[in-house]
This record gives sequence, C-alpha cells and structure tokens, in this order.
Amino acid sequence: MLQTRLYYARKPPIFLFKRLMSGIKSPTLTSTGDPKKIITSLGLPRISTMILSGKPNRPFPAEYGVDIDEMTDGGKQAISLVTKCVQTGQWENLEGLLSNECIKGLRQSLDNITSEERSTIGVNDDDIFFSFIPEFQFEQTKQSIMLVTLSMPRLGELRQIIGKNKEAAKAVMDQIQSDVKAGIMAKEEAATEIPKKMKESLEQLKNEHQDSDTIFRSNDIVIGNYRFERENSTYEWTIVELSQIDSRNAWSYLFHRRWKGRLGISLRGYDFYTILRWDYITDWFAILVFFNFISASLMSGGMIGAPHS
Repeated sequence: MLQTRLYYARKPPIFLFKRLMSGIKSPTLTSTGDPKKIITSLGLPRISTMILSGKPNRPFPAEYGVDIDEMTDGGKQAISLVTKCVQTGQWENLEGLLSNECIKGLRQSLDNITSEERSTIGVNDDDIFFSFIPEFQFEQTKQSIMLVTLSMPRLGELRQIIGKNKEAAKAVMDQIQSDVKAGIMAKEEAATEIPKKMKESLEQLKNEHQDSDTIFRSNDIVIGNYRFERENSTYEWTIVELSQIDSRNAWSYLFHRRWKGRLGISLRGYDFYTILRWDYITDWFAILVFFNFISASLMSGGMIGAPHS
C-alpha cells in the first residue's frame, strides 16, 4: 500500500545504482525552496477512494463551483504552457499565470540546475498519465487546489508510435487475408508470410521513428506539484507554487518499478486508472488474507495452549 512519502525518504544502494544507470534525469525544481515539501504519492485517503470509485478524488460539492475533471484538464494545459516558458526563460509570458513569489522562487531554484537538466523541465499535457488533488481549501476570499501530476517525457509521442505499429500490423494482416481470399496466396504460404511481413513493417517504422522500447526505457516518471489559487469562481486561476522531481529521486526502487510497470501495461491499450485500481484492490485483499491468517493462527495457538478445567 502506498503511503504519503516525501523527498527525503531514505533509499537503498540498489536504487541509487539503478538510477545512475538509467537515462536522463529531470532536476529537482521547487519555487518554495524546500524539496522536502514535495508530495510524491497518494496517501491512504486517495488510495481508498481509488479502490471504491476508480478515481483518486471524489467530486467537490456544487457550491464550490469547481468540477474536478474540468479543473484537471485546464490545469494540464496551464502546466504545459508554464513549464515550457520556465524551461526557455520566457518570464514575460508568465504574467498572470504564475505569482510573483513563484517566479522569484523558480529563478532561485534554476541557479542550481545545469542547461542539460533545464531542457527536461517542460511538460506536454499529453505526457501526463495520472493526477490527483491531495490538498484543497475553499474559503470566502480564497480557493486553493494542489494538483499533483505524474508524467513521462515523450509519452504522447510513444503512444502515437505504438498506435502506428498497430495500424501497420493490421494493414499487413488485412492484405494477406485479401490475397488468400483472391487466390493470390495459399493459406499455407500465409502462415510463413505473416511473421516476415510483420517484421519488415516494424523495421520500416523503426527507421522512421525511434524504437518504442528505447523511448520507454530512456525516459522516466516525473512528479509535479502545482498549487492553483484564485479569490473565487469569477477569477482566473494562478499558479502560486510549482515543484518537480524525478521519481527515481523520490521513490524506493521497488516502488518506482511498480509504477513504471503499471505505465508499461497501460501502453498495451488499457486505462491506467483501471490498472491502478485493480492493483490496489489485489493489495487490499492480500493484506486482509494475511491478517486473517495471522489472527486465526494466534487464536488457534491460544486455544491449544489453554489449560483444561
């Protein structure tokens, strides 16, 4: 089960070795000046909500005037625009999107980041595969929402490549079936031609685009924290806090591999939220079975050891 963990969580040596052997890492960037405040996992309340409803957050009451899905979609677009401007240093384009305090904090944080690391700050909205809201505050004079996102660089591009691979495979199958029906190709010949044509098609796509496996292995999950605030529903949202951290610097090795494994499964055509929900459900049942077994063992031991009257 996931627990809320912060940046300073201790990591085993094997994690550090794997992290060093992985691809380009995203830098730790924070406008607050304190990376320990970065929220890096769901926490038990949102895990419970995922199990019950398939989403990490329940809808807000109507009087708040905030639809979570609409807020999240708009937030992703804002995040994409803002992070790309931060990456390229176009601070003049951030007026009204970022608070002055946030811009000041980001500029200070960027002083400790190399130019190579800076090139990874921008987040495309189609690279975000999961998000949740761990903190929110609705008062008469202020609305505040913390949006946490999980993204992977080039994920949108990767999905497009996988889609093209599937289309190419279908085209090969359709052509061979058509040739068999027309008598151009014998059924026995089709059995040997299918693997050959599939391989040729994939090789051609590989020459046009980078191999999907290479893209997936050379990129990793980035955790983003973005706090949106406004006075009330008639005002536009402004980002007042912005933080990013590479998941390899925030999660333990096994924890990290599990999340990336879920992402890999989703690329086969499955909904990530559904995968995560069933993963939590199986975890929950495994814990229940374990505790029931322990309880039964203790009760059985107590009865056997009890003195007879």
